Amino acid sequence: MIRKRIIAIDFDGTIFENAWPEVGTIREDAVEVIQALHENGNKIIIWTCRGGENLKDALNALGKYQIPYDAVNENIVEVKTDFNPYPKIYYDILIDDRNLGGVLSWKEIGEILLKEKNPISLI
Repeated sequence: MIRKRIIAIDFDGTIFENAWPEVGTIREDAVEVIQALHENGNKIIIWTCRGGENLKDALNALGKYQIPYDAVNENIVEVKTDFNPYPKIYYDILIDDRNLGGVLSWKEIGEILLKEKNPISLI
């Protein structure tokens, strides 16, 4: 069986500049790259520490910029596991500003992830 990648993306500092508890400015090229990843069939999980009203603010900001996602802080429906992953989510790729070396620009992320469709083979 073949499936598309599951990409988890951090909110603060990754999609938007970090301005906690406010929503920062959108990072350059984030909208276009995330939309293209989703249009190519990748599943997008928004992964954030925000909750309550702060989470609502984040989801409103994603909606304002028409940034698509399949889940927020939980596994996508298609992922079924024999273990309880909560609160950990399953993903193939994580995009986060806390990566070793920091986060790449969204243009660089797009160049890496959009150059091929990269389906995942399940055995």
